[in-house]
Amino acid sequence: MPVLNTEQKTVSFKIVYCGTHLSGKTANLQQIHAKLDPQGRSDLVSLSTARDRTLFFDFLSIESAALPGYKTAFQLYT
Repeated sequence: MPVLNTEQKTVSFKIVYCGTHLSGKTANLQQIHAKLDPQGRSDLVSLSTARDRTLFFDFLSIESAALPGYKTAFQLYT
């Protein structure tokens, strides 16, 4: 779900991983987080619950060639 802010010239994308328990959602986010430049991502945050884990982080603000003049940000969630 993209959010466009024309005043600040930003586009934010929210990406949510869905799947069964132990299907690799957390491992995938950990791998993406590990491969990104620390300057271009936030810390990986884990919120433990009684039944499962929820992870999220923001990463990589870049200028997109598809949207000249706009900064792009992605938020990934499990």
